[in-house]
Amino acid sequence: MSELLLSVPHPIPVENGGLFISRGEGRHPKRKIRSHELILVRSGVLHIQEENNHFAVKEGESLILFPDRQHGGTKDYSADLSYYWVHFHTLAVTDAPSLRVTQHSKLQRPEVAFEIFQRFLSDQETSNLTEYSASLLIQLLLSECVLEQNDEEELPISALVKQANRYIQQHYTKPLTTLEIATHLGCNPDYLGRIYHAVMSRTLHESLNAARIKEACRLLTESGDSINSIARKCGFESHTYFCRVFKQIRGVSPMRHRQIYTREHVITS
Repeated sequence: MSELLLSVPHPIPVENGGLFISRGEGRHPKRKIRSHELILVRSGVLHIQEENNHFAVKEGESLILFPDRQHGGTKDYSADLSYYWVHFHTLAVTDAPSLRVTQHSKLQRPEVAFEIFQRFLSDQETSNLTEYSASLLIQLLLSECVLEQNDEEELPISALVKQANRYIQQHYTKPLTTLEIATHLGCNPDYLGRIYHAVMSRTLHESLNAARIKEACRLLTESGDSINSIARKCGFESHTYFCRVFKQIRGVSPMRHRQIYTREHVITS
């Protein structure tokens, strides 16, 4: 995945923008332009190529095309396709702060970017778009791309671990896997496993089982449900595996735990 390193001058030179709405015919022309082009798909899928790179840009995704590189459509426009576009330039200011923007991004807040684009187009149409306001709006759009790119190496580690723990607490009653957790968080399973273990000193799988066994202990003490029923309610598909994990963590079998703690509860109540 190629990346665009942008200096942030004030203002960023912006040319013009628009909203393309397909009529279900034709395709994006092949051409080279002298500016960057930011595309944000509002509906449908845009199939486009830049040099030897092919992109299928879906609803809520952005794409940045580079200047002086040939690009063009690889498939005809679908009838449901619509996308925003804007041309802008960057300046080689080495001391300026920069935005690190992935060329093809999936936005988690596309509605925010849509609103910014609508503001840009409205001001452009009514001649209220100044050089400075256009620069600010394009910076906001690019910032949305930065926010949503889910670059796992750039995410704060503590925040990612907290997200993983929160997801475990919300879904441990289901037959959840570590792969599903990583997929939900939008990161590589191996990377998530490494940083999680480094912070928590245990694996994701161990945390998942710990959450399940904690709930199983509560149900064993407070309910009359069978061991099989409790195992299923806590996300275990196998009764045998549930009993093995329970003994590894608690040191006794589920039945023995129930006998000990139920009796203790009766005595102390």
